[in-house]
Amino acid sequence: MIAHSAVPRLLDLFALYIIGLFAFCAPRCRALFSGLLRDSSFVY
Repeated sequence: MIAHSAVPRLLDLFALYIIGLFAFCAPRCRALFSGLLRDSSFVY
């Protein structure tokens, strides 16, 4: 019973961790990729 109730809670924490990580890294990754694309003169 405890393990069954712990699994959704761990999944919720994992989902929040992924969302927070993506929200934290998305602007930096976007700036990095835009800089790389600008340097390689690739038109997106």
